[in-house]
Amino acid sequence: MKARAVQLAQQVATALAIALGWMALFNFNALIFSPLAHSSQAHWIFLPAALRIIMVLVFRDIGVIGLMFGAFLTLPHPSPSELPHEIILAISSGFAPMIAVYLCRRLFHIAYDLSGLRPLHIIGLSLAGAVMNSLLLNGYLAISGRLNGDVEQILTVFVGDTLGTAIVLLILSTILSFVMPRRKRTRRLGGHR
Repeated sequence: MKARAVQLAQQVATALAIALGWMALFNFNALIFSPLAHSSQAHWIFLPAALRIIMVLVFRDIGVIGLMFGAFLTLPHPSPSELPHEIILAISSGFAPMIAVYLCRRLFHIAYDLSGLRPLHIIGLSLAGAVMNSLLLNGYLAISGRLNGDVEQILTVFVGDTLGTAIVLLILSTILSFVMPRRKRTRRLGGHR
């Protein structure tokens, strides 16, 4: 029973850390790329889109929950009547990367720890994440009558998510390519002593 409570506390802490990470990267992106924003929901470069993919890859369900909570916290909350709308937006922010990661893992056999991430994987994850987020977000906005035929909104979400994910995953995979081989070499050298 105590072990289960500890595990639950760790999961809650992880989800909260992911939510805070989302908020930090969301605000950083707004600060740096505000001239490239089409609207509060569409940026031509959206770095947090990469966080969606990475958190779902590494933390799976807990990543999805953390992303939903973080997305909810970054919404404007203009009035209580907007709560259902904001909850749906937050849910889509977690489900879109979950679907994208599931499809890419089945297609490319991508490891959960991001090891062996290749350019094709980065392109696949970036495009799948952007397509799923653009479909879910703009599909919901269209159904709810909030899209107003804005084709630029749809294009901006797709391009911004693709570029943001590709930029971050490229940087991360480059760093991992230097760190991972060193760790393996260190282990091999340590084993020969």
